[in-house]
Amino acid sequence: MKNILAICFLVTFSSQIFATHIAGGNIEVKYVSMNQYQVIVKVYRSCESSSAPMPTTIDVGIYRLDTDVLLSSHTLNSPTITTNLPFGDSCYTPTGLCVDRGIFTSAIITIPDYTAGYYLQTQLYARNNSITNIQSPGDTGMSFYAEMPDPAIGVYNSPEFGPYPADAYLCVGFTKYFDFGVTDPDGDSLSYELVNPLDCATAASTTNGTYSKPYPPITWASSPPFGPTFSLADICGGAPPMTVDPVTGIINASPDNIGKYAFALKVHEWRAGVKIGETTLDIQYEGLACTVDSPPLFTTLDDTISVIVEEQICFDIMSYDNDGLDTIYLTPISTEFDLIGNFVSPTPSGGSSSGAYYYLDYMGQDTIWIPHFEDIGGGTYEGIGEIPLRYCWNPPCETVDSVFGLDLITYSLGCSGSDTTTTNVEIAVINIVPPIMLSIPDTMNVTFNDSICFEVFATDTVNTQDTLFIEPTSSLFDFSANYISPTLSGAGSAYYLNFMGQDTVWMNNYVYTSNLAVGAVQDVPLKYCWKVDCGDVFIEDVDLQFMAYSTKCNSDTTYNGSSIHVDPPQGYVYPVANVFTPNGDQKNDFFELEGIADPCYDTVHVEIFNRWGLKVFESNDPEFKWDGKNKRGEDCAEGIFYVLIFGTYGSTYDSTTGFRIPNAIEDQFHLTLYR
Repeated sequence: MKNILAICFLVTFSSQIFATHIAGGNIEVKYVSMNQYQVIVKVYRSCESSSAPMPTTIDVGIYRLDTDVLLSSHTLNSPTITTNLPFGDSCYTPTGLCVDRGIFTSAIITIPDYTAGYYLQTQLYARNNSITNIQSPGDTGMSFYAEMPDPAIGVYNSPEFGPYPADAYLCVGFTKYFDFGVTDPDGDSLSYELVNPLDCATAASTTNGTYSKPYPPITWASSPPFGPTFSLADICGGAPPMTVDPVTGIINASPDNIGKYAFALKVHEWRAGVKIGETTLDIQYEGLACTVDSPPLFTTLDDTISVIVEEQICFDIMSYDNDGLDTIYLTPISTEFDLIGNFVSPTPSGGSSSGAYYYLDYMGQDTIWIPHFEDIGGGTYEGIGEIPLRYCWNPPCETVDSVFGLDLITYSLGCSGSDTTTTNVEIAVINIVPPIMLSIPDTMNVTFNDSICFEVFATDTVNTQDTLFIEPTSSLFDFSANYISPTLSGAGSAYYLNFMGQDTVWMNNYVYTSNLAVGAVQDVPLKYCWKVDCGDVFIEDVDLQFMAYSTKCNSDTTYNGSSIHVDPPQGYVYPVANVFTPNGDQKNDFFELEGIADPCYDTVHVEIFNRWGLKVFESNDPEFKWDGKNKRGEDCAEGIFYVLIFGTYGSTYDSTTGFRIPNAIEDQFHLTLYR
């Protein structure tokens, strides 16, 4: 019995040994068959000479997610241990770092269906005592945590982390980009976030084993005013702070001091848009003073690119590595410019030995062949030796006078930030206002019964491919009734012969709009012809106003005008003679009103009676002529006749009031006829 107790004591004691140099780890779930799984725990320990050994067993608990009730607990032993994992990459090989990895794998575990799903946990105590960003790290434990869905979902494997720590270092003073090569065996979607590393469970804060929630976060180190204050928002100091791309899982960090920095990356797993699981890697990276090779570079653009509104511009961006062999990455970032909608993918070469992809006329030169090109998501592109990109954009009118910022980041994944290059490009949208020339006579004169033709011409010498319009803007003139349409020639062309006294003038893409505007490409001629009638004679001045504008956002408008002066007739009457001699000698042969009649407004009524009171003549014509004959056409006898006349004859125009002043006639007198 004593021997049995001793054995039990030894087993219990061994499970409580403090592993005081734990550097990280995570839990993974592997599907075997329906309701059958294996649990894998990866443990990383610092293997400096003073470090505690790798644990020999790991206890993992499986808990109901909604109630924290323990389903089962499992002891994982006989780990596969790899000592002194290799560090470094093509950029830099650090020295003095030592990390061991232990992989603990369970036997097959039966997990029944449960709608809410489960979580798995194990904890180890304690962390590496030399961690920089955790308060009292040697007295702080570590909880490995994962969630899995209801087994009824079918095949389920948790996301798998890659072979950390292939590049488990950061470089002080530089930004480093790295990832853990997370994959999902089931093809589920993944998203990423940095979270607070977890301490041991509240129920047993200094004990190895498994416990239910809660698992409090570690306490971040803080030593103001002489030292830094760390937090989830500032994990390792420096600028920019450590962040992760939620889509790609690429982490960037820029420590400004040498040290060991713990952090935790949580990976969310999604299926058909529904979250089904998560797992968290708790890990530490060491900030070092690195010596690395040269960063990738840009050959692209000026700091500012000017683009003309509504005109397509294509601009090329090239990132390249001096070695020509390294895998590099290029990430354009903009909150203002549509990087996705305006990106032009290179053309696949169709198996050509010259390259996998190509762009024609790259950077205004020859075709560029691209041996390797891949869109890895999240706006990041991968290439070997070089990455060419192309964007084509037609800036709309509302972008005039706007500037769009574009940040470019190029780097070698896994290398230090010294091989990271950033630049900023601004895309400025401008509008070149065309010098529209509008030709029209300044003034024109016309009078009653006159016809006048005038011509208007506009041309745009800058935007030669844009449609130019001339549109009347005044209202007194009837532009529609007096417009002379050009001769149509098919295919949208039209022309005027002998325009402005010169040769034929052509219009391309001719259009006549409902608002009386005439449009054509670059050159726009118009012709109007007007005959002045009685309704026009007292307008005096007809205002002709036109505007010319291009379709380039209607921002380039020119105004011009003219005036047509109408000379109204000036009517008057002389004193009427009371004797006439209708004898055919062409001298005083008619009785008539003498002067100038108003052709538009005069109204005269005249009646002539003989001595016996018989009416021999009558007329309503202001320009009547009595030849001495009666109504039967017979010559009247010589003698005295009685004349009755009334109405208006002749008028003047009062420019002050805008009214006609007629000359009134109202008279009766005797008229003598001699032959």
